[in-house]
Amino acid sequence: MSRLWAALVVGLAAVAARAGEPPAELVVPADQVLKARELVRQLGSPSYQTREDATAELGRMGRAARGPLLDAVATSTDYEVRSRAARLLPRAEAADLQARIAAFVADADGKYDHDLPGWDQFRAHAGTDKASRALFAEMLRTAENRELLAALAVSKRDGGHALSNRRTALLLAQNPTIGGRLGQPAQARQPTLTDIATVLFGEVQIPSADIPRGQVPFGNVTGAAFVQYPASLQAATNPDATPHGPAYKRLLLRWLDTRTSPEDLNQVANFAQNLAAVRDMTPLLRRVVTTDGVQGTSRGQAMVLLLQRNKKAEHPFLKAQLKNEVVVNPVFIGGNPAGGAPIQANCQIRDMALALLVADTGQNIFDYGFETAQGNTPNPVAQPYPTYAFLTDEARDRGMRKWAEWEAQHPIPAFDPGPVPKR
Repeated sequence: MSRLWAALVVGLAAVAARAGEPPAELVVPADQVLKARELVRQLGSPSYQTREDATAELGRMGRAARGPLLDAVATSTDYEVRSRAARLLPRAEAADLQARIAAFVADADGKYDHDLPGWDQFRAHAGTDKASRALFAEMLRTAENRELLAALAVSKRDGGHALSNRRTALLLAQNPTIGGRLGQPAQARQPTLTDIATVLFGEVQIPSADIPRGQVPFGNVTGAAFVQYPASLQAATNPDATPHGPAYKRLLLRWLDTRTSPEDLNQVANFAQNLAAVRDMTPLLRRVVTTDGVQGTSRGQAMVLLLQRNKKAEHPFLKAQLKNEVVVNPVFIGGNPAGGAPIQANCQIRDMALALLVADTGQNIFDYGFETAQGNTPNPVAQPYPTYAFLTDEARDRGMRKWAEWEAQHPIPAFDPGPVPKR
C-alpha cells in the first residue's frame, strides 16, 4: 500500500470514529486489540528474538493489528518500534482495505458510513444503488486507481497531478512503444471500464485548470480520448448488458454536462454521434462553437453536426455566429495565374454559419459571393470541413447584406443561450 494511501487512512481513522456504527464484520474484538498493543510494545524489546517473534505474530494478525500499528507509527518515540510498525503496516492496511471494500459492497441498503475516499462525491454523480457501489469498489481494488482516489481526497493540487499522471500511464499502457523506451516493448493494454470511470470521476472533481499538462504527445490527453473507447461506448449505449454499465452511464452523463475546457471540447465532435442516443449533445456542441481556445476545425464540425441534428431549430444559433471571426480552416481556391503561391482564403465561423443558413434555406451559396476550387460543388450541410470561402472582406460584407435582406422577409428568432453549465 502506498504512502499516500496509508497517510490518508490515518486521517480517515478520526472520521470513522465520528461516523455511525461500523458494520459488525469490521469491528476488531477488544482482546485482539489488546494483544496487538502488547505485541507492538514488544517490538522495542531488548531481546532480538522477542522483537522478531512479535513482528511475525503481528504480521499474522492482519487487519486486527492495524490500529495499534497506526498508533505506533504516529506516536512512538522508540525508533525500533516505529520502524518495524511501518514495515508491518502496509500488510495490515491491505487486509483492512479488502475487508472494508467487502463490507461496503455487502451494505446494499447503505445503512452504514464507510471511510472510503471519494465515495460521498462519487455517489452524488453515479448514485447509491448496487451498480454504483460495485463500480466504486472495483475502482478501489486497482492499485493505480486507488492511488488516484486517494489523491483526489487530499487536495486539488494532489488530485490534479495524480490525474495527469494516470491519464499518461493509461496512454502509455495502450501504446507501449511511445517515448522510445529501451528493451522489449510491453504488451499493449487497453484501459478497462473501471480505469476510464476513475479518470472521468477525477475530471468531474478537478477543474481542467488544476490538472497539469503532460509532455508531448500527452499534453492534450483528457478523459475525452477514453470516452471514445469501445468499453466506454458499450457501457454507455447498452448499460444493462455491461458490468457496472448503469453506474458508468450516470457518471459519464455528469462528465459530459461539466465539460468546459478547450482540451475536452476539441474532441466532442469525434464522439457526439456515438453518444447521441445517450444524451442530447446540443448544449455541448454549442459550447464547442462558442468556447475560446477550441480549434477552428472542431468548431466547424460542431456547427455542421448541430444543423444535421436539429435542422431549422438550429438557425437562431447559427445566426448568432454571424459575427464570429475565428478561422475554421484555410481553403484552397485555385492556382495563381500570376504564378507563385496558390490562392487561398480563410473560412471563418461567421462564413460557415452564413453558408449553412443559406444552404439550409434552399439558396445557393455562390449567389452570396462564396468562392471554391474549380469543379468543386460544396454541400455545406453535409461537409464538416468547408471548401468554400470569401476572397475579400468586401465580398463577405456583400454576402452578409444580402442575407440581412433575405432575413428581413423571412425572420429568424434571436438565439437564447440558456443557463451557463455548472460543475
